[in-house]
Amino acid sequence: MYKTYRISGLAGLGAVLFALLLAPTVAAVPLSTFIPFGQAVGDTRLQANDDGSSLAINLRVPFPFFGVPQQILFVNNNGNITFQSALSDFTPFAFPSANQIIAPYFADVDTTGPPDVSTDGLDDVYFSERANQTDLGVISTIVNQAFGGAFTAASAFVATWDHVGYFSSHVDKLNTFQVVLTTDGVQSFVIFHYLDNGMQWEAGEADGGVGGFIPIGGTGTSATAGFDAGDNVNFSTIPGSLMPGISTLLHNGSNVSVPGQWVFQVNTNVVSSPPVLIGDMNNDNILNAVDARLVLEALVGLPPAVHFASAGDVNADGVIDNRDSILILAIAAGRILPPPAPSHIQALDNGAGGVVVTGSAGAVPASSTVNLLNTTNGATNSVLAASDGSFAGTTLTGVAGDTIVVDVNGSPARAAIVVMAGTPG
Repeated sequence: MYKTYRISGLAGLGAVLFALLLAPTVAAVPLSTFIPFGQAVGDTRLQANDDGSSLAINLRVPFPFFGVPQQILFVNNNGNITFQSALSDFTPFAFPSANQIIAPYFADVDTTGPPDVSTDGLDDVYFSERANQTDLGVISTIVNQAFGGAFTAASAFVATWDHVGYFSSHVDKLNTFQVVLTTDGVQSFVIFHYLDNGMQWEAGEADGGVGGFIPIGGTGTSATAGFDAGDNVNFSTIPGSLMPGISTLLHNGSNVSVPGQWVFQVNTNVVSSPPVLIGDMNNDNILNAVDARLVLEALVGLPPAVHFASAGDVNADGVIDNRDSILILAIAAGRILPPPAPSHIQALDNGAGGVVVTGSAGAVPASSTVNLLNTTNGATNSVLAASDGSFAGTTLTGVAGDTIVVDVNGSPARAAIVVMAGTPG
């Protein structure tokens, strides 16, 4: 297949270093910890291809995704699952977008490299919906350990990319990763697994990769991981996506203290993630803001007198932790926009079941899209900022005491504003 070379994305200044610094000292997920996969357990094997997809798969149990029950999905060769239609795109794109997608490792996978043998564990993509109690029990345990609940999986869809190569037909470096979609019919969760030392490339040649990676000083697009509702509003991306170093971060990092394993709840408009830090930087067996400060000092050379706590909760999740340090690094490197200026934003209860959010000049970058989320009830709205960085009063459902999270152009750096009583002027 002929493929036009398209080069875009973000340079990776310091990203590989920061991913390594976040790596815990214990080993990542071994193959034995993956949910069993392959033709021996009844999986379908996707025929070797470049930019291809499975046929439409009709799920036995619909999968709730961002508030919408999804019954039809496609396994796309390039490291992702989409709903309603297949996706042949090989260049990872930023979320939000118009695509309903779950991406454990969206990159330019090419499984046409020699040889093509279905039983050799090389360049194979497998998938199936699971109903057996053994697999469902293991999956339920992973979810409950992460979220501390009593979830019982009624169904699970498992897709595994087993030692897959990259465009064009390269097999010198191989990636192994897995995605599990599981639901009890109401709640739904996604599990990402990345093989210990088994994530060896980040970009194909058509995305600027040389030997599987964006070269230092080069331009191109590394892999991304996360979720997108396809409504251009609701999404979640693992920090470090689209940056060199993402492969190391995913197989050494975690949001559940199991390196190489990531667990998310995705049935509502807000993707939930267990409140666990990525790494214990000073090996004191305590995960706190000190670890975040150490990451920051090592990467951007801040003097010890600069305390990380003063930087604050950059992602507005209510916790000052390593995730904030990741965002600060990205802001300092110019990869993402800084959070809105909370001192220039007010949120007032209008007395009629609504909240009016207004930004004065300098609140956000000029002509940017301002996204508003009421974390109390999930209400959302968006508004376009003026050329002076102000934005007009924008209403969403809520009352005094609610918290409104504000972001710019979907940036993960956000500000939290508490709704005050009073009638907007």
